[in-house]
Amino acid sequence: MRAVLVAAVVLCAAQLAAQEEPTAVFGTTVVIPSGLRGQVYYIHHNSKRLPDFEKMKPKGPAIYTSSLNVPAQDFRQGFPGVTKRVEWFAIDYTGKFWIALPGKYRFNMLSDDGAKVYIDDQVVIDNDGTHAPLWKDGSVELAGGLHRIRVSYFQGPKWAIALILKVAGPGQQLRVFSTDEFKPPPDPGEWRFPEKPATPVQSPLPAGQTAGRPLPNSELRDPDGLRVEFRFHTLPGSVQIYTCKQTDPGFAWSGPDPDAMLTNDNNSLSVHHYKGPTWEAADGSIVKSEGSLAKHFLPINKDAVHWLELPAKEPTKLFAQVKVIHRIDTSGGLPPADKPCDAQHPGDQERVKYGATYLFYSPK
Repeated sequence: MRAVLVAAVVLCAAQLAAQEEPTAVFGTTVVIPSGLRGQVYYIHHNSKRLPDFEKMKPKGPAIYTSSLNVPAQDFRQGFPGVTKRVEWFAIDYTGKFWIALPGKYRFNMLSDDGAKVYIDDQVVIDNDGTHAPLWKDGSVELAGGLHRIRVSYFQGPKWAIALILKVAGPGQQLRVFSTDEFKPPPDPGEWRFPEKPATPVQSPLPAGQTAGRPLPNSELRDPDGLRVEFRFHTLPGSVQIYTCKQTDPGFAWSGPDPDAMLTNDNNSLSVHHYKGPTWEAADGSIVKSEGSLAKHFLPINKDAVHWLELPAKEPTKLFAQVKVIHRIDTSGGLPPADKPCDAQHPGDQERVKYGATYLFYSPK
């Protein structure tokens, strides 16, 4: 079976490297075997996020390009390859590329409206939602050899369109990503690497949904040797706070920082949950954690912040024995997709309502 898989990879990459390609412009319907293949879809008016492409049928023939380089411009100029709509459409690009120099690769994307970049089926950049032209970064460790890339994009309402994807390898400067640059050697005898998956690197992007590889929520289990000592749920008015900050380059929503009131099942103990993250009870009992150490799990509700497993730090008084904290059953709390975060709005804050259950685990 391994030999068959290796042969299939070799055949696919050989076709990419050896096939003579026609000259084409961005967005053409001329097939570019080693390029990005885009399927165009029409989406509902007032769509605020990328659609579920698996439940849709594409409109018209596929479009092809070797790079994505549409700078911010008036939406009335249209999007290359999309002839019948200037708003309320989506494109799902897929392709393959070859890495000759293994290491950490930085990807940089500008989009208006939402877009996501996947490498080997893992999200590397999440720039979803309706927004003005916005840059976002993501990094990934890439082994040498063949990799899969997918770029999903949608254009919602006027006034602008934009889609640029850049890349920088180890020790390199950012430039527009092009499959022409990342082709396998024409001679399979020169290939030194098997196909390997990408390993996403945690990036300092908005924490609401930035874990590169969230696990299924079914994988979140009670920690070995621990029991639930406290169970709290959020009260109405609890929020996640996002702040518009300048990144390199562009602007993005950072955070979130919680500001939530919690209570236990019989309302006998109230807790303030705030930035840190920190949980502080009315009697002064405190337990803290560190967001960078959180393990992320996909929520049941896709429009909600992740479920989390967090190590407890500096617990006191009632919480003195707490070792692990789980956040589950989340609702809401995602970065604001309908609010601008750009050079005109630095420092703006948005309080996004959310709900969750928190489980505090102590030794049995």
